Amino acid sequence: EKERMRQEQEKLRKEQERKDKEAKIIQERRMREEEERRALEEIERKKKEYEVKAKEKPTILVVDDARFMRNIIRRILEDAGYEVVGEAESGRDAIKAAEKLQPSLITMDITMPDMDGITAVDEILKKQPWIKVVMCSAADQREKIVEAIKVGAKDFISKPFEKEKALSVIKRVLEGLTD
Repeated sequence: EKERMRQEQEKLRKEQERKDKEAKIIQERRMREEEERRALEEIERKKKEYEVKAKEKPTILVVDDARFMRNIIRRILEDAGYEVVGEAESGRDAIKAAEKLQPSLITMDITMPDMDGITAVDEILKKQPWIKVVMCSAADQREKIVEAIKVGAKDFISKPFEKEKALSVIKRVLEGLTD
């Protein structure tokens, strides 16, 4: 009789442990879901805040490893009335600048020494999916352009830059006509 009682108690103890584990798993899942919900709400809040700011006056970050190319792009944009809020000469610098400056749009060179533009775009858009990106590339980089579009770039401008074509692409992307 004592053995049967001991077995019954052991069975009850194991059942309680199983229920406790299930409850803990459910609680952890709810906590993760709540964290994900909060993170999504924060992204949405930042996106709305960003959209309001972008409508007021779009801002642009220019990324190219060649200073003379950054100067050309900056001059084209500023002459057209756009506000260039910063420049970066590498993919890594672009990620930091995008985080700090929160531009409406980034012009991004594809080929750079420390981190290519495609990798930088992918990293930037993971954290700030609302930023619009226009790739800048030589005409012979079609495959790279397609790859950049796949990670989230909205359009591209071919080097050497044709002022009117470049401004047309920038305007179209800022107005959301390429989404």
